[in-house]
Amino acid sequence: MKDKISRWTTNEIMRLKQAYPSYRFGDLKDLFSQRTLSGIRTKAVRLKIKKPFKDLKFINLEPSFSLGYTIGVVFGDGNLSSWKERNGAEHFYVRLKAKDKDFVEFFEKHINLIGGHCTTFFDKRGFYNATVHSKSLHIFLKNFPTTEALKMSKDMKRGFLMGIFDSEGTITKRKNCNGHQIKIINKNEQLIDVCKRLLEEFGIKANKYKVGGSSFNPNGTYYNLYIKAESLTNFFVNLGFSIKRKQDRLLELMKFIEGGYYSH
Repeated sequence: MKDKISRWTTNEIMRLKQAYPSYRFGDLKDLFSQRTLSGIRTKAVRLKIKKPFKDLKFINLEPSFSLGYTIGVVFGDGNLSSWKERNGAEHFYVRLKAKDKDFVEFFEKHINLIGGHCTTFFDKRGFYNATVHSKSLHIFLKNFPTTEALKMSKDMKRGFLMGIFDSEGTITKRKNCNGHQIKIINKNEQLIDVCKRLLEEFGIKANKYKVGGSSFNPNGTYYNLYIKAESLTNFFVNLGFSIKRKQDRLLELMKFIEGGYYSH
């Protein structure tokens, strides 16, 4: 199948040289929507652009806020993927796809701080994407036990919780305007229990309860963890959100609390 357009522009070639080494082919197809996958590969071969066989940069896996944040994001909205070429070359990726640009940029910032490199793009479905090509980081995150978060340093725990709440956290407003809550929901009960214990270390009290089913998985079981009203100030001071949309809602909620309007 031929490309919808034949001649490659200078701008397309520059983007191909930048993206081809670290993007997976599905992402390349989104980036070059007018091109076929065969056409993209052929052009890369002609330009002698190759995908790397090793990590592009050394990843620092020593305890840090940035590593904790990365782990938290992957436990939330992030994902891990890998694939092998016919010639045996393996590729390992850490990815984040989100609607909030500032969330993806904050993730990219902390990937850079641990020595990684993100390639980013905005796809036609309206999502911001960040991709890290790294075997060492992929394997570390894939094999990271949930309960290991309890053994992190204080700063790393803070990063972990921020990554979780940036990914999974919501601020809901009940029909009664005085009723608000910050919560996360996840089907992994162990993750919820770990987050509850970590929050307590920052003086943040939270309640857990089980809910059955959702629009995505009607027969599944999920666990809610919501911050108690008395701990919202501690949450604001110690954690908060990197996402402006969520942080603004949190600030609105704080005004209710300071004015004495908040109730469970």
